[in-house]
Amino acid sequence: MRRVALSQRVHRVESIRSIVLSRRISALRRLEDSKKSNRPRRKSESMQVLILVGFLCMLYVYAKIL
Repeated sequence: MRRVALSQRVHRVESIRSIVLSRRISALRRLEDSKKSNRPRRKSESMQVLILVGFLCMLYVYAKIL
């Protein structure tokens, strides 16, 4: 019983990590694309990136705790 619960928890943490990594990669790609276009970034855009990075860090810490 315990092994099943543990393996489910490990699987959940791994899936959270893969989601976090894919979101980080897409955020970095968007950042690179915005740098390539070389236009000044709007305030709302930079806030969105900040919120996204904070959310990803929170998810990472949550995954580490479990």
